[in-house]
Amino acid sequence: MAEQENFDYGPVEIFTVEFPGEAPSPGVLESLARLESTGTVRLLDMVLAGRAADGSLRISELTKDDAAAAGLAPALPGLIGEEDATEAAQGMPEGTGVALVALELSWATELAGNVAAANGTVTDSIRIPAPIVNGFINEFGQADA
Repeated sequence: MAEQENFDYGPVEIFTVEFPGEAPSPGVLESLARLESTGTVRLLDMVLAGRAADGSLRISELTKDDAAAAGLAPALPGLIGEEDATEAAQGMPEGTGVALVALELSWATELAGNVAAANGTVTDSIRIPAPIVNGFINEFGQADA
């Protein structure tokens, strides 16, 4: 088997999360901080976009103060651009917001390196959102443990 490549980053996922109001609740940042502290993910960047009552759009990076208050330090601020946030906010109703969150899946870094070292290629990745999984399990019975 080929030697494992040295990966500085694992796979990255960009989540687009819509919410009522101009910003997600503080619990969202607290959850990210807990996941970072366990090494599950690393926050790379976070951009917020909010649609005001007059229809105007406000876009901002996660502030250093908000990040620091939650125990976070985005590793690659600027990764998500203003144009990404503008696109995500298209058609968003007044009084709502959206957060674009770039997360490195730290837990998968070693696996990604070993797949590459074995000349493997990830050809597809599908994420099934938690509400769908839980709805399915609730409708059709408990999953086998």
